[in-house]
Amino acid sequence: MGRTTLDFAGGRLEEPGRIAETARTIVQRELELDGGDPLLSLEPLNSTGWDVDSSSSRQCVFGAVAELAAHRTVPERAVCALVSATALGASELLVELVGVQCRALYEWLQQNHW
Repeated sequence: MGRTTLDFAGGRLEEPGRIAETARTIVQRELELDGGDPLLSLEPLNSTGWDVDSSSSRQCVFGAVAELAAHRTVPERAVCALVSATALGASELLVELVGVQCRALYEWLQQNHW
């Protein structure tokens, strides 16, 4: 893209039936959370991948929403931006996101009637 952009935590899904487990592992790794289960909840957004085609590859993207347990803290170095968990915060985040990340956030907003 030729510029620095915000991104959500991401990784590869090796087994299609393990979306939630894979998402949990990715969140732990990307947010540098050690020991125990750091999540209060985890909800997959889609069970069929969203197609993403480029000139060099074809991929499917799966989204999930994870909520950290209240007692867990994320190291500052693992956080790029903070927004409030409100419709206004989501709108502000959409301005900063580009590409497929917007699709995941739009899906979450629609499912939660925002």
